[in-house]
Amino acid sequence: MKKITIKKYTNRRLYHTVDKKYITLDELSLIIREGNYVEVIDNQTKEDITQETLLQIILNDEKKHTIFSTKLLHQLIKLQKDEHQEFLQFYLSSSLDSYMKLKDNMQQQFNMWNGWMNMTQMPNYFANNAWEQLQSTLKGYEKKIADLENKLKGEDE
Repeated sequence: MKKITIKKYTNRRLYHTVDKKYITLDELSLIIREGNYVEVIDNQTKEDITQETLLQIILNDEKKHTIFSTKLLHQLIKLQKDEHQEFLQFYLSSSLDSYMKLKDNMQQQFNMWNGWMNMTQMPNYFANNAWEQLQSTLKGYEKKIADLENKLKGEDE
């Protein structure tokens, strides 16, 4: 994971200090999705404004995609001044880390199985067994992901 410093100027423009160019919030979002860690610094005050910039990205994306249900947003606001806030941060972070690892693992297994399925010399009985096992594994991962998404939305059953 590469750490990238972004400077935010008074005109609200973001400057990528590695690539030496101005970027948009959408481009900053893409940089993060590619696995980079960013730090956003107010160029005038030298204050770390990473958190508010990331929240701004989430709010902009939220208009397009609804990750946060109204119920979850209410719960987060209620818990803002809670004495257990550190535990909540740890729990949410750990849950998202687990989700990302699960997603990556599932993609790796799919790629591996897909490679095996493309082998032209594979005996039919092995191919059928592998396909059934792949379907079973994918269903299990889909259920785990759905359960995790429900927990994150505050819709535990």
